Amino acid sequence: MMAETEQSFTSKDIPADAWEKVYTEDFMENMIDKYHRFLYKVVTKDILQEQAVDMKNSRKNELTITTKFKGAFKYYFSYIHCGYSVYRNIQKQTLGQKLHDQHRITIPFYGLAFRMADQIGIMLANGYTDAALRLWRTFYEYSVTLLLFLKHMDNSELANRFIEHHYRSKARCKKSYEKHGEDLLKKKLESEMLDSLNKRVAEISDEYGEDFLKEEFGWAKTFIDTKKRITFCTIEE
Repeated sequence: MMAETEQSFTSKDIPADAWEKVYTEDFMENMIDKYHRFLYKVVTKDILQEQAVDMKNSRKNELTITTKFKGAFKYYFSYIHCGYSVYRNIQKQTLGQKLHDQHRITIPFYGLAFRMADQIGIMLANGYTDAALRLWRTFYEYSVTLLLFLKHMDNSELANRFIEHHYRSKARCKKSYEKHGEDLLKKKLESEMLDSLNKRVAEISDEYGEDFLKEEFGWAKTFIDTKKRITFCTIEE
């Protein structure tokens, strides 16, 4: 392309140093800028068209759901409101009290389940079925876990293992921060906090075994009698 441009400029008696200056300083810059503008225009147009279609479908879903199931939504939200009111009363009565490990798990899970159920209902009522389904999957996992602890309220060891297992996420966050956080934020974690975390992780691993914090459902290892790796499906069954 450069050879063709040179030939064209030469045929018009334009000095070589002149066309080289134009080519190097303006030509490529303008071409790249125009190309970027073209891509932006095409991509933006496609995105806006897709968004318009999605909004139209969402509005259609909203009208269909709220019109055909208006009564169901009324009773659904009434039930959610009553359930969450019960949770708020429990929260007020237990505020400041030292709770058993089982209650430290089941009470927050109970409130969280009702809050997610409320969000699911709101998204459905506004036509956002895909978003509601995604949240429902999380809601279902929380509900199954809550039912497990409600059925075994007398098992303090299971509750304690579940609470201690949250150090798994702390250890993973620490590892991720050490790998990426210092480069992004230019700030190291406090050595005292790191020492405390490392010490507790080591103590938990010694007490429950190396696999306890390595596996997502390591807290259920002794409760469920299986040699296989425990998954959510295992707990569900």
